[in-house]
Amino acid sequence: MDTGSYSVDIDAQKVNFGGEWLAKDELAEKIRKMIESQDFKIGAAGNALEFLQKTMTSIQEFSVKIGPSDADCLEKHAQRAGLETGVFIRQAILAYLAAQLPLDTAIITEPAKPGEEPQAVELTEKKNQAPNTKVLVDPSLQTEKNPSDIASEDTWFRK
Repeated sequence: MDTGSYSVDIDAQKVNFGGEWLAKDELAEKIRKMIESQDFKIGAAGNALEFLQKTMTSIQEFSVKIGPSDADCLEKHAQRAGLETGVFIRQAILAYLAAQLPLDTAIITEPAKPGEEPQAVELTEKKNQAPNTKVLVDPSLQTEKNPSDIASEDTWFRK
């Protein structure tokens, strides 16, 4: 099964198959209709259904506790993005995780041991250049507001 080819909307419990978002029952009905019309090319639809079912049964829930002012700020950001707070939190976590180094990447700042020299990378001085960092933002989270218009309560990350 190609697990990378299907997108799942966890909240709606739907999978994107053939350009449309289908729930488990809708996809099962689509497969049934394909069989009735003697279209037996149901492998991809079956894989999508299996992927949706496995995803939904393996979801893990986490809970967080935050102070009232941070909760208020979080809810305002979610409202501005037009998302439920839980969805907003999930997107923020996924964006943070996507920006991290892979877990199997080690940054070691000690001398290389014998035999490790071929994998070692020499550290150099930091160049004095403007950063060329880009951040991808979900288009649904973009607003028309100028960053200078954002209230001071939006500085929770500086605490």
